[in-house]
Amino acid sequence: MHSPEYVLGGSYGTNRAAVVTSQLAALPEPVLLDGVVLFGQALNIVEYVQRSGNIMSHVVSLPTLAALGWYHGKVERGERSFEAYLDEVRAFARTDYLAALVQGNALAAGTRERLAARLAGYTGIPADYFRAHDLKITKEAFRAELLKEEGLLLGRADGRYTAPLTDKGAAPDPSAITRPAFEQFINQYLREHLQVTWDAPYVTASPIKRIDEWDWGGSTPFSDWPYMSLIGKVMQQDPNLRVMMSNGIYDTMTTIGAMEYAAVQSGWPTERVSLAYYEGGHMAYTVERSAKKFADDLRAFISAGARGKGAK
Repeated sequence: MHSPEYVLGGSYGTNRAAVVTSQLAALPEPVLLDGVVLFGQALNIVEYVQRSGNIMSHVVSLPTLAALGWYHGKVERGERSFEAYLDEVRAFARTDYLAALVQGNALAAGTRERLAARLAGYTGIPADYFRAHDLKITKEAFRAELLKEEGLLLGRADGRYTAPLTDKGAAPDPSAITRPAFEQFINQYLREHLQVTWDAPYVTASPIKRIDEWDWGGSTPFSDWPYMSLIGKVMQQDPNLRVMMSNGIYDTMTTIGAMEYAAVQSGWPTERVSLAYYEGGHMAYTVERSAKKFADDLRAFISAGARGKGAK
């Protein structure tokens, strides 16, 4: 405990990281962390799940859908770089698109037509789809629609992966093909590298409930819990606490737009928050370049804290 302390959480682990940060700071002898790393953050869970009627969820998801439209060759790239293209989509989403969704049925017909065409240009989904669905497409529908003519379904955790589209619609996740490797190698790592000897299995998925069985009321992790405020209160208590948020560009679950929205809506001091983007999906470290970049970003994040604060 005399060394700097950090907590790193991924996916649901980001929610847990926020709670752990808060609970440690509330101990009789507070443990104030030096930093929190959130990979594939789900703190603003309402944007993640795209609850019906939640306009912002469509706004913040658009950059990811556009990135996948680009990746799969369904949008006109022109002379733009990928980064410039995403910046253009972000600006459109936060201005014209958001304003249109707020107006709903009151939106002028001509404006609706123009925006349907722009959405088609950014996502690769036909304008007719947007006309028929109030200028919206859910992330799950997008997975089944983008490559429908080719008979392919996009991955949920990583939209670069594809598999044949079946009568189950968007139910399977083609990117889940990586999961057996994680299950195999975590056990190998525990036994051979860490020399763990106990017989208890390493649980890779909760046996309690599947995601689609959750009650979407006020008593589940899908409720709008104040995860960000938990960290925010500790940041007020400790002026040295910093947050690093990281996300895979092609992740349709916890999207880059939701990460950016969380950062600006959190109330956290902007100078103590850094964002990082990686090629890949929900577990972007499956891409070797992204694994290296994430490791380098972690080292830089921790080193910056060490220079600013030093060992406790």
